[in-house]
Amino acid sequence: MNRDEDGKQGKKKRDIGDHQEEQQIKQMLGVHLEEWDRSIQPAVPSVESITNLVREHKKELNSRYRRELVLFWLVSAFVLSGLLLLWLSSVMVFVVIQILAFAAAAVFVFLFMIKGKEGRRPRWSDGK
Repeated sequence: MNRDEDGKQGKKKRDIGDHQEEQQIKQMLGVHLEEWDRSIQPAVPSVESITNLVREHKKELNSRYRRELVLFWLVSAFVLSGLLLLWLSSVMVFVVIQILAFAAAAVFVFLFMIKGKEGRRPRWSDGK
């Protein structure tokens, strides 16, 4: 108990000392810092510059969306044509690949659901 009381008193003394140092620094630099803060005037952007910035950002987004859409269509056409050729050449291999893809998707969804439930539970709870 004596150690706890000594530790608390030491902490109080340190807090008082820190507070006094902070007050001294404010007294020495306070006026100068306030003048410096007042002298700094932030540049206010014009409406035209903001509209140009927004317009450029929209153009960049639209071009990115178009590239992604074209890439999506190319990949999907490649995958569908490959599956069509596989179906025409061997129906049994096509069925096996479809079953494997369905099973992999089911496992992925199941694992995602389990991980999602774990993520929603607070770490401090006991799991109930």
